[in-house]
Amino acid sequence: MVTVEDFSRPVSGVYDAVVSPDHWVDAIRDIQHSLGGLGATLLVGDGDNRTVPAATTLPEEAGASYAEYYHRLDSEVHCMLGGPVGVV
Repeated sequence: MVTVEDFSRPVSGVYDAVVSPDHWVDAIRDIQHSLGGLGATLLVGDGDNRTVPAATTLPEEAGASYAEYYHRLDSEVHCMLGGPVGVV
């Protein structure tokens, strides 16, 4: 079970990052740790164009490879970008 504190910390981090974009790495790192992930990225998309403005434990080459090729194979992100605004 997730405690209120465990849930509130990442949510607060996202709110902080919206106001101060330099906090995005900290926010996604907190989400990564909360979910037990090995890495995390923030993807910003506009149609087929995607950028990675913040990432944790993701080598720069991996982000470049994703942007050049692998984004076309990422069906989850494609569905998310094509879905209604505000739905996760």
